[in-house]
Amino acid sequence: MIVLRHINVFLVQYCQFLRNPLWLKLKIFFWKCWIFLIVRKLKLVTALKLNKTAFLTVVYPIDEEVLESFLCSLEDQTYKLFDVVVVNDGHATFDKVIKLHSNLNIREISGQNNFSKNREIGINFCVDEQYDNIVFGDCDDYFQNNRVEVLLQYIGDFDVVVNDLDLFNKDGPILSKYISTRLSNGDNIYYEFIVDKNIFGFSNTALSLSDFSKIEIPAEAFPPDWYFFKRLLKDGKKAVFTNLTTTFYRQHDNNLLGLNHNGDKYLLWLEEDDEN
Repeated sequence: MIVLRHINVFLVQYCQFLRNPLWLKLKIFFWKCWIFLIVRKLKLVTALKLNKTAFLTVVYPIDEEVLESFLCSLEDQTYKLFDVVVVNDGHATFDKVIKLHSNLNIREISGQNNFSKNREIGINFCVDEQYDNIVFGDCDDYFQNNRVEVLLQYIGDFDVVVNDLDLFNKDGPILSKYISTRLSNGDNIYYEFIVDKNIFGFSNTALSLSDFSKIEIPAEAFPPDWYFFKRLLKDGKKAVFTNLTTTFYRQHDNNLLGLNHNGDKYLLWLEEDDEN
């Protein structure tokens, strides 16, 4: 009888609590938050599905383990509705690589043995094929698994998105959040900022192709990424930086914190003049 009496008291108090206006307001508030998050996610997914996205890279003869790391990081992306457009500059057995990664929709085109022209070929192919967005990435780097998703979230409001870099070499990590030493998440980037310096690379950027025409990058352009993005900003394109995702940016023995290049690879640097 005592136990039943305690149960009865508890039920009465619990019913009174549920009828409490404060509890009802809290319950309504949490339901509204939950519904808002669901609707927001559905809108994002719908918007992304309506866009045609290319992940653009250039491949060349390279250590297979390095290339495997690159492709596996694409397979692990949280957002997967993109094609991998590959400009092949001399990788003789890339057809075998495609078979090993059949879950990626890889589209292969031929390169020209010039890294400026290879980028031009890839970008113009994406324009011709009516892609809406390009996410750039070098085949000797790899990427945080949310990179494509995060960059596409910004593309709706900006023409160019640049993400952070985590530097590493064969011995391990060197420096994380490299660009965050200069910029904060969400900072707009203007032409004046990159007149004498560069943070835009073909491995940490994304580009909207809305109202975008085919381009030409001179074979002698040095370096082609700075040349390309500098002109976009000079023409009024809007750019933003985010550190909500990163590119794991491989450093070779001859390009650590300097101007030397290895294949398509450059690090950040300061330009001494504005000749271009």
